[in-house]
Amino acid sequence: MYSYQAQRSFVFTEDGVVMLMQIKTQAAQLIEVAGAATVGKIMKKIAGSTWDMLACVDFLKEKKILTELTIDPDTWGQDRVFVKGPEWHN
Repeated sequence: MYSYQAQRSFVFTEDGVVMLMQIKTQAAQLIEVAGAATVGKIMKKIAGSTWDMLACVDFLKEKKILTELTIDPDTWGQDRVFVKGPEWHN
């Protein structure tokens, strides 16, 4: 089962930083077109571990770069919806 606390350290590795930038770029492109993006769509063109990708998304959420709109805690990870957060900088 995915745990952000267990996966968070990946974000600070060399591969994690690369993936974090890919996730942010993909999120920016999708949000620019549609105004929001699901995690599934953000991860679609990125290679690597699903849990590592989720950790990158959750890190962007933690830093308020992305804001989650999903309310239901039982929502599957790939169905979570995000928009630009207050700390979003192009």
